Amino acid sequence: MKLNNVICQINKTGFGLLVVASLALVGCGGGGGDSGGAGTPSGLYNVPLTGVGATGNYTMTTTRTSSGVTQNGVTVANVALPATQALFCSDAAVHAAVTASIGFMGTLNVTGCTFSGVTGQVSMMIDLGIGQGYTTPGSVNFSYAATPAASNPGITGVTPSGSGIGTSVTITGTNFRQGSGGILSGDAYRVSFNGATATPNGRTLTQLAVIVPAGATTGALTVTDLITNQVYNVPGGFMVTGQPSQTFIAIPANGVFTAAANNVAVDFADITGAVVTVNATDIIFDITLRNLPATFTFNQPNVPLNQREYEWAVDFDINNDSLQDYSLSLSSFKSTDQPGSPVSTPIVQPLLKGKYQVNVWNKNNYLVGASASVTGNTIRLSVPKSAHTALLNITPAAMVNINTWYRSDSTTLVTDSI
Repeated sequence: MKLNNVICQINKTGFGLLVVASLALVGCGGGGGDSGGAGTPSGLYNVPLTGVGATGNYTMTTTRTSSGVTQNGVTVANVALPATQALFCSDAAVHAAVTASIGFMGTLNVTGCTFSGVTGQVSMMIDLGIGQGYTTPGSVNFSYAATPAASNPGITGVTPSGSGIGTSVTITGTNFRQGSGGILSGDAYRVSFNGATATPNGRTLTQLAVIVPAGATTGALTVTDLITNQVYNVPGGFMVTGQPSQTFIAIPANGVFTAAANNVAVDFADITGAVVTVNATDIIFDITLRNLPATFTFNQPNVPLNQREYEWAVDFDINNDSLQDYSLSLSSFKSTDQPGSPVSTPIVQPLLKGKYQVNVWNKNNYLVGASASVTGNTIRLSVPKSAHTALLNITPAAMVNINTWYRSDSTTLVTDSI
């Protein structure tokens, strides 16, 4: 019985939304043969299985081919891929199918299996010893096919059903797609407020949190699954009730702003001063509060999931239309990523996922990450303009609004601004 050589070279081809990574097993050793012949010895071989496709349901197909042996292919459908992909890596059905497809070639062990978002690599240790008196392994072909699966979120509504531009709303449903990232990873979806789009800034299996973007008007509210391009209507649409009061002022030549102290009840939301520095290379924002406590309480019981608990921000209006074009902010959203309820913790570096997020936003859509540090009662946020070309639009001529946000246990909203 003559068997082909083991193939070790990976060839990958993609076809639109259906992406197939073919692992062609060629050129790994000498010519095959029966027991005692020359060739690749029996043993464990690390075969990387790489697939690029949409997070969803996958089909695993494995085939064994060799001279005189009929091709044996097995497909495992509907293998759900969770956010970590760990269940896929240990899925008994996948392993059984691979082993069955290989036939009499022995055992299958997964030694390392990780994914990131919709791309990744599975490393499998496969015993290529064929048994039955043969020591030269036959050739094995693997195909990993990814077809985007509809998430069918079953959207039921939005809360509140109407609010102003710049406010946060929650879209409810079931089975929202889970992907890479944490609290600010609504990147699998796009929300349209009668044509004005925004990326969700929070997501669970049953909720999407999104900020009503500039340009939103009363009318249809839709959610687009960016993996499948399916569009879902939110029943009842959405009513835009008007833009919240926000006053933009020019940046002084020295960048220094002063503010009246003790005009709000919460000391860490009470702005006493700020400095905004915009130059050719950097954007730096220093905000000084009446007092910054040693710890902050996250996951407060009466704050809705995915809603802001804390925020310190400077908003930029670059074309003098009294609308926010960019925002540099340090924010905290109530999240399932936060352990327990409530939890007290200081502002620490690096800022923890699911707690504080330091970002630059472009009309309420995530643009790029930024940095934060705390000295005494002053928080510094900074970002180099080299981080994103859009930041070059922010110049010393921009108008600014400096503001704070705090939602307490009693759901009382405390804000301050310059």
